[in-house]
Amino acid sequence: MPAQAHPSSPATAAASGRGRSAPKDEAMEAEIERRVALRTRELGASLARYQTMVDLATENICVGQGGLLRFANPPCLALLGTQAGTMADKPMIEFIHPEDRDFVSGKHKLRAAGNVVPAFEARFQRDDGTVSWVEINGVLVDWEGAPADLFFLKDVTERKKLEALTRSAAERYRAVVENVNDAILVVQKGIVRYSNASAQALFGHVLIGLPSMHLIHPDDRTMVQQRRDLMQSGTMVNAYEARFISPPRETMEPGLLTGWASIYGTRIEWDGEPALLVLMSDISERRRLDEELKSALVQREAILETTAVGVTFLKERRHQWLNRTLATMLGYSPAELLGEETRVHYPSDEDFEHLGALAYTQIMQTGLFSAEARMRRKNGELIWVQLDGSALDRGRPEEGSVWTYVDITRRKEADEETRRALVRERELGELKTRFVSMASHEFRTPLGVIM
Repeated sequence: MPAQAHPSSPATAAASGRGRSAPKDEAMEAEIERRVALRTRELGASLARYQTMVDLATENICVGQGGLLRFANPPCLALLGTQAGTMADKPMIEFIHPEDRDFVSGKHKLRAAGNVVPAFEARFQRDDGTVSWVEINGVLVDWEGAPADLFFLKDVTERKKLEALTRSAAERYRAVVENVNDAILVVQKGIVRYSNASAQALFGHVLIGLPSMHLIHPDDRTMVQQRRDLMQSGTMVNAYEARFISPPRETMEPGLLTGWASIYGTRIEWDGEPALLVLMSDISERRRLDEELKSALVQREAILETTAVGVTFLKERRHQWLNRTLATMLGYSPAELLGEETRVHYPSDEDFEHLGALAYTQIMQTGLFSAEARMRRKNGELIWVQLDGSALDRGRPEEGSVWTYVDITRRKEADEETRRALVRERELGELKTRFVSMASHEFRTPLGVIM
């Protein structure tokens, strides 16, 4: 009969220990299974949340693998113009516009080789033929145990349209700026940063990088700089005139050409910094003509001032200009008569109105008028004047007329004296005739007796 083990012996203890560990193992396995199930549920819930977030995201998200579209959230499906059930029926490259496929394939190869590929833009073409510009940003990921591309797509069609419009507008503006007759410059910190073709033609030199004051005549630089300082401070400065030199130089040298320009400037920003936009119009020819006209006017005024004939320019029968000869003739100084109505020169209102009606009626018909009229000097003395007038435009005499005055008082007095002498001579002749007739009658009888 085998020996019975003592309850406290090692064998008995071992047998007892094995019997107690079995429930513990089962409990541990159950705990592990519970935790795994919980983790699985958590992962499932997390994946569901991520799926919801991706589906509801406004950004276009998709996954490409093996050249096919494996996943796309609803906004991306709408962007690509496809459906979830059929999105993998055609290669992803076929979603790309044919003209951009080589470009996109090259980017994909670079990324697949491990290179960092920055975001780029390409056109996507839908099945209905519509095209969208898309910004593509992709990274390599693991998708269901295999390499894949995770793409974030952004529709930039409107931005591209705006860029095209902006570029077109900029090209039009550039065409205008480059072909306008005025010289256009951008001056920043005293240096020319931009000049159009007209500016380079005006100065016969490439201007970019030159100090802008080298374009201005040395005698005018202080004045020009003062105006530029005012413009830089925000003060409005009207267009002004200054001399320029061509080609640009720091100092005047023999052989340099000098011209006149009308200059206008305004403050702008250029590459983020303050600058001046300057417009220059070549007015050299106009200045030359002005000088010639001024010289001619001075000469003519000198002639008119020294001539023996009184001259005036009238508007609405008021003196707008008159020479000293006329003022002296009528007993005034020129300043006293400027702006005055010619009524002051006539003996009466009736004479003024009568001659005016006659003169301006004839001027409107023929453009000219000539007559003799009595005038009253400042001291009240009456003189005779030969008046001759002509209108600038006989159809519009109100635009002004030019009149000459010649003092014919002495001639009229001489004519009157001659007339009186002729009258006396005629009276004397008549007296002689009557005397002879009377003498002939009185002496007829005595002569008869004598004979």
